[in-house]
Amino acid sequence: MGSRFRLRAGARPLPALAELLSGWADVEAADRLGRPGRWPPPPEAPAAGSPLRGPASLLLYRRGVSTRPLELGIADGDLVVHAPACTAPEDLELAVALMARAGELIGCAIQLEEGDELSPERLRRRCGRRWARQHLHDQAESLAALAVERGSVVVMGPVRPFHLGPRLLGQLRDARVPGTFAERLVAAMRSAQWPPGDRYAAHVMHVRTPSGRHEFTAAVWGEGVGYVFPAVDYLVLASAGSGRRHLMIPPEVAPRIAADRCRYLDEVQLLVEAIAGPEWRALWRRAEAHQVPLPD
Repeated sequence: MGSRFRLRAGARPLPALAELLSGWADVEAADRLGRPGRWPPPPEAPAAGSPLRGPASLLLYRRGVSTRPLELGIADGDLVVHAPACTAPEDLELAVALMARAGELIGCAIQLEEGDELSPERLRRRCGRRWARQHLHDQAESLAALAVERGSVVVMGPVRPFHLGPRLLGQLRDARVPGTFAERLVAAMRSAQWPPGDRYAAHVMHVRTPSGRHEFTAAVWGEGVGYVFPAVDYLVLASAGSGRRHLMIPPEVAPRIAADRCRYLDEVQLLVEAIAGPEWRALWRRAEAHQVPLPD
């Protein structure tokens, strides 16, 4: 799923990134490890046991806008832009503008995934807002069908993964909510990437039990901190001070014990407001009823 554009540059030099992104001052570029991107990007290291290096690519996204990062890369000497499934319409517009600009600077036609080759001007006309809406509709339905088939799906966003499963899918299919299903899905994906307020993105801890027979993932929930909790097996409530204690609960309990101070970002990830003082102590008492023992 997704949309791919290819420009056969041949031996002609590639434009500078600043030229390609002229007029798009809010675009950020990074490599796959989240580091500032270089252009042209260096080839990726080969996979273990393979002598081949991967294609060179950059990830492009717009803070507060993007649902999926665009992938700008070089493959076999060609300039390629890949817009993955359920890319925001604004970023599809960016992908088309970027490739049209590249075609003008290099003097080449742009090849679509279907095989058609278009001049920069024809590309802009064919791949406009109507095209973007239709692509988004088709990709949203395909992603939903995949989630139904598999039980859930995970796609990568510019900041964090996005999980789609039966609970969220049911909410997004609710006809009482304004907009189309595709529009509601994009809004949910965008909200998961760029939640409101200042939240700490909790780290995933990989834990092995003392016996070595079990492994699980966990994230720490401390007093007075607002969090984005990723998908983990357990949340570990931690009290500060000399009488430091820990309490382990399943993450699905959090919305029940924190009530309106906690909501789902997607199917499993959680957004939690900072809770402190008497509210924290009350939350701790409620959590005790759901405490689970550490596996042996």
